[in-house]
Amino acid sequence: MLGSKLVHALIPSVQLLITKELVDSINHIFQNNGQSDVYIVYYYLAAQTGLLLLDKMITTAELINNAKMQQQINYEVERRIVGKTSVISLSYFENSKFYDHLMRASSGQSQRVVEMLNGPLSMLQYIITFTTVVGVLTTFHWLAGVTVLLLAALPLVINAYIGKMRYSLLKEATPLSRRVQYYLNLLKGRDTAKEIRLFQLQDHLIQCWKQLFESYAKKMLSFEIKTNAYRFGIDGISAILISLNLAFIIWMGTKQKLSIGEYMAISQAFMMIQGVVLSIALSISSLYENSLQLRDLIDFLEYPLEIKPEDEPQGTEVAFPAMSDKGIKVDNLQFSYEENGPIILDQISFQIEPGQKVAIVGNNGAGKSTLVKCLLGLYRSYKGSITYEDVDLKHIPAQELMQHISAVFQDFAKYELTARENIGFGRVEHLEMDDKMIAASMKGDSHSFISKLPCAYDTNLGRSFYGGTELSGGQWQKIAISRAFFRDADIIILDEPAASLDPMAEANLYKTFAELSVGKTTIMISHRLNSCVNADLILVMKSGRIIEQGTHAELMRLNGEYADMFNIQAEGFQFAAVN
Repeated sequence: MLGSKLVHALIPSVQLLITKELVDSINHIFQNNGQSDVYIVYYYLAAQTGLLLLDKMITTAELINNAKMQQQINYEVERRIVGKTSVISLSYFENSKFYDHLMRASSGQSQRVVEMLNGPLSMLQYIITFTTVVGVLTTFHWLAGVTVLLLAALPLVINAYIGKMRYSLLKEATPLSRRVQYYLNLLKGRDTAKEIRLFQLQDHLIQCWKQLFESYAKKMLSFEIKTNAYRFGIDGISAILISLNLAFIIWMGTKQKLSIGEYMAISQAFMMIQGVVLSIALSISSLYENSLQLRDLIDFLEYPLEIKPEDEPQGTEVAFPAMSDKGIKVDNLQFSYEENGPIILDQISFQIEPGQKVAIVGNNGAGKSTLVKCLLGLYRSYKGSITYEDVDLKHIPAQELMQHISAVFQDFAKYELTARENIGFGRVEHLEMDDKMIAASMKGDSHSFISKLPCAYDTNLGRSFYGGTELSGGQWQKIAISRAFFRDADIIILDEPAASLDPMAEANLYKTFAELSVGKTTIMISHRLNSCVNADLILVMKSGRIIEQGTHAELMRLNGEYADMFNIQAEGFQFAAVN
């Protein structure tokens, strides 16, 4: 890249000198009726053609080199971004400002990195060109060189200002742009297509998208009008100055007998300088603007892995302990998604003995899933303490902790890949172990339908890609449950594991879990309280607090919140049975 820029920088000045000699040579043979040596004209013409071919050849090589660079840089930038998003705390994903930052950090950054590498070298090229061309002009008259310097100053200032304006607009418009894209995704998406047609939401959503798009477009158009007005002013002033200088050169030619070749070289130099000055101005503006926007990428990559209060002590990382004595202890746990934000969990304390089966129940929004995510170490910005065998959870590396925990979430992932990958992701290093996979799928009750798929475990699932097979909601959930069994972990978390299952499948699931989780600590969230009857410990949550805890028998004797919920559900079943 550096070599190409240096050659490009010298070509314009050499071109000016060749043009002068070529025009003077042509003028000379024309004046002498072709009697002069015509070969000198062909010599300069060949030199000019060779210079043009060299310029085109270097430009082509530079484009190929830039394409290769952009591919490599795009890979590296995206690798770093996804590497960051895959390890930082889930708390960030609850903040809309994080998504705005992520969008700015992801959009076009590879191109900006290339431009940041290219920019200084391009500026070096333009400055060398500018200096040599000014040198050529100054040999004719010092005033021409001074005028060119004046031509350079105004575009530099204006374009730097435009770059700053563009970055401010980008930062301001990012939330609006994301919302515009969100409505488009709703209107185009497969997951939302059924409801949009059923409830006839098309016109309403299109209208919402239209209003947001017009607002976004108005901001962008206003910016374009303003910036192009500035540039028109610069171009107008430059055109007037160049015309005045050319008029001066014509007048000077009548006094000092300039040759036609010299006049052509001077006029061409002025036109060339205008382009060079604009290129320098745009390069500086681009460097400034790209440095502002790349700051978003750098700031994003510097996000701490966890959102922690400043006074949170940092302990030495330790290995996951053997869960055989004291189990899991939660003491005065408090959590909020943002510092000084609403408290989601408050004053939560309980103890889980090794191997116990624990049920967490409560109304929607009680904080059950958030509590589980804290226990999993997915949220670590809490106050209070969570200990595994007296080891502070925050001192156990996340990767170490996850090796010993398995989970089925209510909003489990549907990987539109093969059935093998969907289950094998439970412990990806065992992906090719067929016996282990079949055993896990049989435990999760998915083997019966996977074995009937066109390519069995190597069948692609979902409709996003050609040849994929769609599954029902219950089948997807059985795949997720099989994935949890494939991990064979010490601690199993079940967040509404039966939400998409029919009653028979649900009953079989709980029976299977009871048989296979002997000796393992199992934590289950459920709205169906009949599944909690055999739990060793039931935690009843309301408004982010634990209001009751104990066994089913103890809570029924307490005749509190749990007893009311259980009795209401039981009455519903009894009513249905009678009728």
